[in-house]
Amino acid sequence: DELTTQRVLTTEWVEGTRLDESTAGDEARLCGIALNGYLTMLLDTGVLHADPHPGNLLRTTDGRLCVLDFGLVTQLSEEQQYSILEYISHLVSENFSAVPADLGRLGFVPQGKEAAMQDSGVVQTLAAVFQNLASGGGAKALRSATGQKEGGGVSELGRELQDIQ
Repeated sequence: DELTTQRVLTTEWVEGTRLDESTAGDEARLCGIALNGYLTMLLDTGVLHADPHPGNLLRTTDGRLCVLDFGLVTQLSEEQQYSILEYISHLVSENFSAVPADLGRLGFVPQGKEAAMQDSGVVQTLAAVFQNLASGGGAKALRSATGQKEGGGVSELGRELQDIQ
């Protein structure tokens, strides 16, 4: 406790394998646990680990899920909780036309720019990302699902989002 301050978080080393690189055969189960954990954070606590990339999810040596790096955590208002739920439900149900308005309510898209986001194809890419994560896929599967070549997908998506503003 004396090593952790308001500006420094001290943790312990956890042995394991990145979930997206694991070959143990229980990755889908662990992805389900991660999804349930994030939904619990979203719906019950309103405190959300805001950095859920594959490098922060480990399969421990004894087969448990370990979520790493709580350096980026956010408190959500009730309105934000509902907006995120609507966003996720629209992605899962492939109701892509509703996603730009969802992202506008969440503050990710400037007011009046929702149509530009829809036209750019960013919404379909976000849907592919979410569906890939929900099914337990890693970066290679995501690149395949979105037609991206090795190494350029995230940067390209970032440039497209910048163009919308």
